[in-house]
Amino acid sequence: MNKLIIWMLLIIVFYSCNLKSKSNVFGNSLVKNIPFTENASKQGSLLELDSLNVKFQLRGDCYAYSSPKNSDMPNGEGRSDNLPKIVTSEFPRNGLYLTINERELVKYTDSTLGHKLYLVNTTDSILNLEATDSRLDVFIEAIDLDKKWKAISYLPNSSCGNSYHVVNLDREEFWCFDVPVFKGTFKTKLRYVLDVNGWGRVVSNEISCHLNKDQFDDKRKQGYFNDNLMEPYKD
Repeated sequence: MNKLIIWMLLIIVFYSCNLKSKSNVFGNSLVKNIPFTENASKQGSLLELDSLNVKFQLRGDCYAYSSPKNSDMPNGEGRSDNLPKIVTSEFPRNGLYLTINERELVKYTDSTLGHKLYLVNTTDSILNLEATDSRLDVFIEAIDLDKKWKAISYLPNSSCGNSYHVVNLDREEFWCFDVPVFKGTFKTKLRYVLDVNGWGRVVSNEISCHLNKDQFDDKRKQGYFNDNLMEPYKD
């Protein structure tokens, strides 16, 4: 069944790549071309992958760092090698936006399927974002049994002050992230949310999905273990 679903998604991918007059909702804008970054010839290997089936909340894992021209001096923080790319004509000019491209299939882990999430800055100014060892304040929300949006992922805290820093996304730049395709017994919708330094939120488009009800339980966390006594993360 999972392979059938993946085959259908791959057909959509190839169809969308070749039919440039096809429109698709990308963020809050309607665009005619979708920027696929994965080589279509490699898509066949995705048939061997499964969706992610978990019964706990995942740790936030959207990591990024500033381009060299906008980087600050290092201060002991962990630095991601996920640097900004230049916005091309395929992206809508829609200010600052976060969007899931569920048609762009990628390998999330060695055994699980993912798709792309984009954070795009088409404003006229640079964006300064708080980060923890390059982890952005991006988390997942889904509609729960009470028809309310609720987080299904969490952002770990660090006990080291040097972990906290600022990353910069310049105008006409974007970051992209690999995010999981979930599976489970509960049909719902999900979206991604960026907390902008505590004063606002950037909310992505919504997509339909299946996940497990246990993912709404904030006491059930993925967790983290490291036997290094100096390790600043406990969850």
